[in-house]
Amino acid sequence: MILQMEKVWILGPEECLSETMRVLQDVGTVHLVEPTVESPRLSPVSLSAVEEREARALRAAIGDADRVTEILRPADPIPAPVEVLTRADLAWWARRIVRLRRRVQRVVAHRDGLVDEISLLLKYRDLFSTFESLFEERGAEAPERSTYCLVLKDARKAVVDRLRTSLREVAGEGLEMRSKPVSSGAAIVLSVPTSMAGSIETAFTR
Repeated sequence: MILQMEKVWILGPEECLSETMRVLQDVGTVHLVEPTVESPRLSPVSLSAVEEREARALRAAIGDADRVTEILRPADPIPAPVEVLTRADLAWWARRIVRLRRRVQRVVAHRDGLVDEISLLLKYRDLFSTFESLFEERGAEAPERSTYCLVLKDARKAVVDRLRTSLREVAGEGLEMRSKPVSSGAAIVLSVPTSMAGSIETAFTR
């Protein structure tokens, strides 16, 4: 049986070509012919300067929308608009999506900063707890004394005792030093008379 056929021209984005061909081939009664550039019904279209700017703005808006969607990952698919959008509508949505993208990026940056802070606190949690216990052992801080927190990588008793001896030569009997082993070495709390703070800090640099 001979069927009457109708010639149909189908135009669309090149990136949709493969999916379009698959759908047309599934129809089963379509004879596909790729048009030639010399076809009288097809001719290249050159955009004006205004149209080029609008095209760039639309591509940028689509990119912003894709980035926001990728970050937010909505649970349900976003429905396509049922009404025809005017140029004014597109401009309004483009401005809105730019503001939304910037806001989402600020929220994400803030979230990432909080995650980094939490990771850092967890990493040094044992060290902070050790310093807290050392301060509790010291009792109330006198106003005329200066306090320093140190981490000595080598926690061996001989090394800690050598540090205590060296600092006592600088600060004299006014030096108070307490230490506890931690995973990264030895946590040390020093307390010296404020008048000796400069000398102690100079000793640290040596």
